[in-house]
Amino acid sequence: MHPIARSLTFAALVAVPTTALAAPERCNGRDDDLDGAIDEAPAACPQPVRNRFGKAYMFVRNSLPFWDAVDYCERYGYDLASIGTPQENRWLWEAAYNGSDNIGILNSWFWIGMTYEGFTYTWVNGEIPAYFVFGSNPPDPRGAYGTYVPWNPAPLNGQWALAPFQDSLKAVCESP
Repeated sequence: MHPIARSLTFAALVAVPTTALAAPERCNGRDDDLDGAIDEAPAACPQPVRNRFGKAYMFVRNSLPFWDAVDYCERYGYDLASIGTPQENRWLWEAAYNGSDNIGILNSWFWIGMTYEGFTYTWVNGEIPAYFVFGSNPPDPRGAYGTYVPWNPAPLNGQWALAPFQDSLKAVCESP
C-alpha cells in the first residue's frame, strides 16, 4: 500500500468520534456515556453515587458485615473505599454525615476498605496504606478487623477505628 494511503487509512481509524463509543450509563464503576462522570445516571446504581477526585463513590445504605460489603461493592465494579489523602477523608466524612453542607447520605458509621490481619494493614484492592487517621500511630489490636469511620464530633471527625469483620455497618465503595 502506498505510504500516503496507509496514513489516510490510519487517520480514518483514529478519527472515529467518541460519541460512537458511548453507551448508556450502567452501575459498573466506569464512565459508560463518556461525559466525564462515573455512574451518575439516577437509575444507574441502587445506592447514591457522588463523583469527586476523578472517582465515583457509592454510599451503601444497607448495613452489612465487612466481607459482605466488599462483595456488594465488587458486584458493581467498585472496591470498598481506600482513602489516600486528608482531603479525600474529609470529603467522605462530610458526604456521609451532616457536615458543613448539612446533608448526610449515610449518617452512620461506615466501612472503608482497610483490613488489619497479622499486624498488617492492607486495602482490599491490595495496596499498602500510606495514609492513616487513627491518631499518631495506628492501633495494634490482636486479631482480624475491618476499618470503619465512626461519627465523631469535631475535631475528631473523620478518624478511623477498627471493628470485627462480622459487625454490620453501612459502607462507602470507590470506583477503580
